Amino acid sequence: MLNSTAPSLNNLAAYMDAYFDVWNKKDYDSVARFYTEDIVYRDVNLGSEVKGHDELKKFMKQQFDLYPDLHFKTLEVMKEREEKLAVRWEMTGTYEGKKFNIEGVSIMRLKNGKVAWNSDYYK
Repeated sequence: MLNSTAPSLNNLAAYMDAYFDVWNKKDYDSVARFYTEDIVYRDVNLGSEVKGHDELKKFMKQQFDLYPDLHFKTLEVMKEREEKLAVRWEMTGTYEGKKFNIEGVSIMRLKNGKVAWNSDYYK
């Protein structure tokens, strides 16, 4: 398990790199570093919405079961006050033997430096 606290939002690039590092390392137990207990996490393209740490961990595991080499990279971060972030990211991996590279955006609402609501959009 990584450090128990998330980096400061004063350095958005470092914050998002550490955020995606939890996903890239499949460090499911570290979701508490970045997400509130009552997180609402939406993946619009998949039509899914999960609530809370346990459901989010299950969702993460399902994604890595389908795409074991799934990897995220921060491309750009925009902040509106301390409560809102928009993150443009790149997702790469393999599905049915074919490599994919997808660009997407996450819209996040924060509470006390943690993500309380997240909605992912990609094509």
